[in-house]
Amino acid sequence: MRQELVLFALVAMAAVGSQAWAQAVVAVPYPRVFASASGRVGLKVLPNVKDPLQPATGILFTLGVDGSEKELWRRELVNLPGQVSVFEDGQQVYVVALDSWGSLGGKHGMVVYGGQGQVLRELHSDELRPPAPPEPPRAAGPNAGVPLKSSVGIIQSWRAGATLHFVPGEGSGHVELRWPDGTAAAVPLAGGPVKRSTVTSPGHPPQSPNTPKNSRK
Repeated sequence: MRQELVLFALVAMAAVGSQAWAQAVVAVPYPRVFASASGRVGLKVLPNVKDPLQPATGILFTLGVDGSEKELWRRELVNLPGQVSVFEDGQQVYVVALDSWGSLGGKHGMVVYGGQGQVLRELHSDELRPPAPPEPPRAAGPNAGVPLKSSVGIIQSWRAGATLHFVPGEGSGHVELRWPDGTAAAVPLAGGPVKRSTVTSPGHPPQSPNTPKNSRK
């Protein structure tokens, strides 16, 4: 088990981002609390005591007027999440978990839990941000150019620099990941395909890749 944790830490240390780095340094997962923006609702993430890298227990709770905790739901989570956000929408509460502890993507890229703890969405990271295409081969010869890397290090997290947003709407709304390069991925909480879009110029909202440029007003 100790060897597995050491190997896990070495892999995670290659990640770009302070959170993945902190998880790698600590290596052994620890209990965490994630609060909503208002501070009224929080989620406890408790690692498995026997095997910390197995799915954790999640406890969504709120506080009474006297400060006592009121449990809203408790369940075994799909995985041991790396990052968690709690969003309030009126009386509804949504929990959005990204990645597994110290990971750089994979089958648990995003897991969304509803107000009763039920899994609403479970997505691979490739569904949210497809991997970058391979670099074209360099031309042969002594004067051939050398392509420049866009980042330092051998591994880049699929969500590096991204921000997560909850967008209310009819029904249950959607959550949206937005990257600094202008791309975005909207995930409808009620189900359906992920809607990816791109900002083509400053000051304009994200545009679907299939939307003609001359359709903007």
